[in-house]
Amino acid sequence: MISTRQPRRSPPPTVISRTFSPRVSYLVVVVLALFMCRTAGAFDRIATGSGVPIGPTSGSLLELQSRPLAGATDFVRQDTTSAGMLDALNAYYDAEKSALPATEVTGAAVIVLGGVLESRKSRFAKGLGLPFLLFGGMTGIGSLIYGLQVDARHARYENLLDSAPELYREQELEHLEKMQTDFGRTISMDASMAAAGFGLAAYGAVRNNSLLKGVGIGALVSTAALTALEVHNRNRSTEYLHALQLFNAHTSLEMGENVKSWSLVFRASF
Repeated sequence: MISTRQPRRSPPPTVISRTFSPRVSYLVVVVLALFMCRTAGAFDRIATGSGVPIGPTSGSLLELQSRPLAGATDFVRQDTTSAGMLDALNAYYDAEKSALPATEVTGAAVIVLGGVLESRKSRFAKGLGLPFLLFGGMTGIGSLIYGLQVDARHARYENLLDSAPELYREQELEHLEKMQTDFGRTISMDASMAAAGFGLAAYGAVRNNSLLKGVGIGALVSTAALTALEVHNRNRSTEYLHALQLFNAHTSLEMGENVKSWSLVFRASF
């Protein structure tokens, strides 16, 4: 008797499974998932005012960002008046804004580089260009969005410090403490993607898979740069947070050059 049962058809292969072996496909999916989580977290930070994801930039820019804030922090450590806190606030947000033009140009340049690599016939170049397109696009778009918000946020906190110092301290402390948590999560994701990129590059080299090797190297370079720069940004925000923690929101009266500070503290009980 001849069986009429049709053989079970296996599901059609996906783009990833047609390109890579099953084990490597899982690793590629993990890298893509981490990238999506990292992107979502970065734009959440932008929406809540927690900073901007910065792409590869120059050491001189990093020095420019950190130098004025360090001086402002030292000033606040010596003098916890509202004037000292205003100095630190302006230094922090000015450093944020000074980084935006270089970040936007860098993001655009990385996108162009990724596009040029993708136009090549070499499978290695195509693999190398894909992470540059993804991370360059994320960096450029994030910088543009943050640039539209940072001036208003700076002015808001500056006005709040002048009109309601205690409320300013409360809200900015909450903001900066959330930033520290977000920075830690983002740095962990970047480091994980860098490790996964290294694994992809190593596997591609062993298997002589040029496309996979290019994707791995591109992911490793991009995420390693982002990790280093996120660490720098976290340190810069930590300086501002420390200055804010030393700030006592009270009304101060300074008299003469030889008197450090006279403070009038108003307390109310009900």
